Amino acid sequence: MQSGNDFALNKFNVECDDNKLGSDVVYINVCSKYTDMQAMASRTLLFNPTKLQKEAYELAFDAEQHLMDKLVPGTTLDNVYRSTLEFIKAKSPVLASKVHVNFGFGIGSKYKEEELSISASNTNTKVEPGMVFHIRITFKDVEKPSSKGPIAIGDTVLVEKDGTTSNLTGNIPRKYQ
Repeated sequence: MQSGNDFALNKFNVECDDNKLGSDVVYINVCSKYTDMQAMASRTLLFNPTKLQKEAYELAFDAEQHLMDKLVPGTTLDNVYRSTLEFIKAKSPVLASKVHVNFGFGIGSKYKEEELSISASNTNTKVEPGMVFHIRITFKDVEKPSSKGPIAIGDTVLVEKDGTTSNLTGNIPRKYQ
């Protein structure tokens, strides 16, 4: 759990300090292990959000669904990334300039399988049935006058044998309330 103006999005061991939680943006990343398998879910909690923060939250949910739909067996991970980035650009060029360098990674016996990064540079890895990913749409530094922080939505998903994708950590409404 992080808040304030100093976020570490890809650190699994964030050190505790004496700073109290901020009152505008709180980023939560929950990691769990069951027997030998890992799972992770990420959410940003917003308090009195601005219009841009609301837009970012809604777009993150829509983009996560788009990304899940693109995790089709045989598709390379760079194409999944590019398709999702184009989806975001079409909806909001402003927020597209704030996306994180990847949209997730493989997860399983390790918390982070680097060779399964959903990024523009992963041109050789193809999606296969049975793969498990932590997908996460993150917009960095979506600002509010008193703080800035990420808007992040992430879940653990499984690519099924029939080519569909199952969300293993969340089944919640796609729109910000």
